[in-house]
Amino acid sequence: MSNAFYQTVRGTRDQMARGFIGDIIRDVTTRTATGLNKEPQSKQVTTVGVPASPTAGATYSVAINGVVTTYAAENPTSQAAVGAGLAANINANPAIRGLASATYAGGTLTLTGRWPSVAFTVALPDAPAAPLTGPVSTNPAQSGAVIEFGRVLVNGGYTSTDPAGQNLLNVFVPTTDNLLAQVSTLTVTYAANEIYVASIRVRGQTYLFNVAGNTNTTTTATTIAAAINAQMPPDTVLAEAAAGVVTLTAEVKGQGFEIGIGTESGTAARLVLAHAVRGILTDITRCLAGISVRRTDVDNQTIDGNDPAYLKNKPVEYLRHGSVILQRALEEAIFPGDDIYIETDNTAGNAGRLYKTASPTRIKLPAAFLSWEFGDRPGEFDGIIRARLKQVA
Repeated sequence: MSNAFYQTVRGTRDQMARGFIGDIIRDVTTRTATGLNKEPQSKQVTTVGVPASPTAGATYSVAINGVVTTYAAENPTSQAAVGAGLAANINANPAIRGLASATYAGGTLTLTGRWPSVAFTVALPDAPAAPLTGPVSTNPAQSGAVIEFGRVLVNGGYTSTDPAGQNLLNVFVPTTDNLLAQVSTLTVTYAANEIYVASIRVRGQTYLFNVAGNTNTTTTATTIAAAINAQMPPDTVLAEAAAGVVTLTAEVKGQGFEIGIGTESGTAARLVLAHAVRGILTDITRCLAGISVRRTDVDNQTIDGNDPAYLKNKPVEYLRHGSVILQRALEEAIFPGDDIYIETDNTAGNAGRLYKTASPTRIKLPAAFLSWEFGDRPGEFDGIIRARLKQVA
């Protein structure tokens, strides 16, 4: 029998695919779910100013995508009459009303796109003695982003509905544009001989602070902020003091932190905690949905392309519990037990990928959520790695 019927272990690795990015290793614990990819789409909003004293008898015009809609001001006329008249005529124009709707209030004509991601142009072709002003785009139209296989996903709540009328989780890749930085405050009241105590837990580590009252409230707050900044590592939490308030800000969007406070005397009113910005998108452990999995039945993101991905406004299957094959940065040798960071900078299209090294745009994931399952062996640099997602609510 020919040796061609056999392969060595080495040959199997060199010639056969070990797996594809986004492939899940199915076992009895594997759990997947379906979400909807709707982010970060938005409708265009453009405003036009209506003059306080419009020109009686003049024709006021607004061109949307080159289609002109006019309103002839009566004599006498008013700001409200011109604004409401233009809005009504725009909404009645069959060449425009399917693209944008118009409303008028308080001297402003507002044009809102009918559809997310569909942009339109606005121009003012006429110039009466008292002309319309602008236009100003306050919110550009944005398209949704495709979701590649093997990317970390976060959730924006159950705000979506599939064609069957069922609620679906709104999922998207975490980026610096759609995550928020946690902001918390410590309000200080000075007391002589008081000791102010605080703890900050971030990236799995807890940092403790004990600061003696110093001269007055403002100086004590400054002393507390300085003590925090002297101990906190880079890319964690930054403290700033002003008028007796210490403001703590996460230096990486989506990297939440916990704060404990107290005083030696036990007088709670001398150090008060509040949260200025704290929600689901300020903490990856609260908004983590899962990891997008590979499917063979999704559309390509380009015509006749070989780059399948989940398209905008389409269902997305994602892993909630189990093992998955992911893309590995070639410059990183990864082994079980190494740290895991999620990239949020999408400049190079890497948002949602996992790394073992920190950076100002990477969020550390606790080992209780995700861990590297298999590491590299000498000579193995094929750019894939296997990780295990342990628990997602």
